[in-house]
Amino acid sequence: GGDPFPQMSHVSTVTLSSTPSSIETLYNAVEEAMISHPLLRCHVEGDGEPDKRIDAFQMVREGEPNPCTFVCPPLEQAGFTSRDVVSVVDIPVNEDSDDVEESHLNMLESSWKSRFAQNLDSGADWCDVNRGPLWKVELHRLVNNSSSDSVKKDSKCALVFTFNHAISDQSSVNMLIDHIVANMAMIEESSSDTVEDANRAVEQTLPVSMESSVLGPNQSWSDVQADGLSLKTASYVAGKAAEGFRSPVILPDPSSSNSDQQSDSNGLLGALTIISGRAAGGE
Repeated sequence: GGDPFPQMSHVSTVTLSSTPSSIETLYNAVEEAMISHPLLRCHVEGDGEPDKRIDAFQMVREGEPNPCTFVCPPLEQAGFTSRDVVSVVDIPVNEDSDDVEESHLNMLESSWKSRFAQNLDSGADWCDVNRGPLWKVELHRLVNNSSSDSVKKDSKCALVFTFNHAISDQSSVNMLIDHIVANMAMIEESSSDTVEDANRAVEQTLPVSMESSVLGPNQSWSDVQADGLSLKTASYVAGKAAEGFRSPVILPDPSSSNSDQQSDSNGLLGALTIISGRAAGGE
């Protein structure tokens, strides 16, 4: 009775040579990233459910009465802040080990790897897509039980980034991590816990879709401006239009007989042709 198409998580980790002196450093670095990258402050409206699913595996969809739409308001209107994105995992350590540094690093590695696997395997049920955020950051840091200044700032730490896969891919996450780590370094080097005004991010909005950029906001061919249409864009549009004339590939029903499957020219072989990329739509 579960969701046949559960949400997927995308997880990445970075280890740092030292731990931020204050959690405010990470809060503010993440906030700057949320201002710059609109999908980090978005939620989803619409459930995306089709009118019906027309194949045995429920992969081919017909109709979309309530499409999913990313809504990316300004940060102050998002309904959540960097404090809702960031959490801390403290790893208690003692100084009585024979090999203190190696022992502590092993504990740190065990902590973030365990959370990495857990977040990757559990799907994206941790986030409410209709409210956001669609991502989270966990700081794994060593904490000295025997010291009044408990956070071991001179030790390594790890940041585990987990995204609803709808808003992320690896190249984008690599850029985001670079952005956040650079913000943290900038804040650590300054005398305050925030990015200096001269380096504050400029709030960005979600860019228009490919279709809207070509066809205009009304998705109409009459809105196309020829002087702004390049040959590559025209070729892309033509290719996508050609795909629309193809019939959907419907895999044979598992209950069908072998003879039925063999006689169905739009069956498994056709599906493998699409999936392998040898036909329009297979990439």
